[in-house]
Amino acid sequence: MKKEFNVRVLKGAESLFLEGTRNSGVLLLHGFKGSPAEMRELGELLHKEGFTVSIPRYPGHGTSLGEMARSSLKCWFTAARESYLDLSSLCSEISVVGLSMGGLFSIVLAAEFRPRRLVLISTPYSLKQKQVIFAPLLYPFIRILPSRDSKLGINNPETRETHVCYKGGNPIWQAFQLFLFSFKARASLSKIRTETFILQSRLDRVIPKGSLNHLYRHLGSERKEILWFEKSGHNIPRDYDREELGKQIIRFLS
Repeated sequence: MKKEFNVRVLKGAESLFLEGTRNSGVLLLHGFKGSPAEMRELGELLHKEGFTVSIPRYPGHGTSLGEMARSSLKCWFTAARESYLDLSSLCSEISVVGLSMGGLFSIVLAAEFRPRRLVLISTPYSLKQKQVIFAPLLYPFIRILPSRDSKLGINNPETRETHVCYKGGNPIWQAFQLFLFSFKARASLSKIRTETFILQSRLDRVIPKGSLNHLYRHLGSERKEILWFEKSGHNIPRDYDREELGKQIIRFLS
């Protein structure tokens, strides 16, 4: 995995590890351009229930867009996988909770390791921005494509103001790598046997609306359930429904 040197991590974007009182760990994986801050509140709730919690920060995240453009999805997934292995050395049971791109990582990890439980939050079955296929043509000329997302996937203006993520652009080559990784995740769905909980908001404008139903239909798990939210945007752990999200995930993991 590529190491980061002399990188300043944004306040609130640091990795988080909380040792619990039970022999059960939860790995929480954040999304594209996000940081551990997305999952911190949920992680703290799980820790109060006795779980050991790990929220890794992927290389190139929680620093700057320029640093992200010098990183790679392979490094990010390697960081997630190594965090899973580290947590499994401490706890006999592991569950994985992934948000968006973190959900795609969670799917591939679940197919490989078969954790105790799997939770997929706002996880895309495919990418909505199909123009990403032109990235190989654009990349020699531009590394970061300007974009405007005034809501940052969050409908609640109060939490949006304090959200730690990248704004104003998308690293072109890394978005293309995510597009390719989504195929790997889809191919892994039928191999999963872990009990799975899939959650999505009806107001999500980032991923295709049919993602939840497609994931449910193609999952190999015999035991799986779904839950729709009505008020949040893409980033449910930071939005209006975050308390109910926390309650439902604690119920599922317990």
